[in-house]
Amino acid sequence: MSKFENKPLPEFETDEEAERFVDEADLSQFDLRTNRRMVRFDFVEQDAARFQIFLDQDGKFRFRLRDGTGNILLVSEAYQSKEAAIQVIEAFKSGVVDTETDKSTPPKVASRK
Repeated sequence: MSKFENKPLPEFETDEEAERFVDEADLSQFDLRTNRRMVRFDFVEQDAARFQIFLDQDGKFRFRLRDGTGNILLVSEAYQSKEAAIQVIEAFKSGVVDTETDKSTPPKVASRK
């Protein structure tokens, strides 16, 4: 089946339905680019902020960090599995991720004419 003949993703009423579909379905049979809405799976709470795992348009797992008012603070890179995304979230939460702050000012981006 070419990517233009793939089936559209079904609609899900619950996160559990969506998770079961992702765990059991052969995603290569579905056109993952036609359904533009993000599919929410779970929330992993951390104080007022929360991590949200979702399936992107390419069928890969990503997560966002939202503050207490729902603003998106960051969006992750793509992961092949939900478990890999959860591992990174857990690393953030446990403080395993070693970060430094780059306080330099980035160079100006040249304008296009």
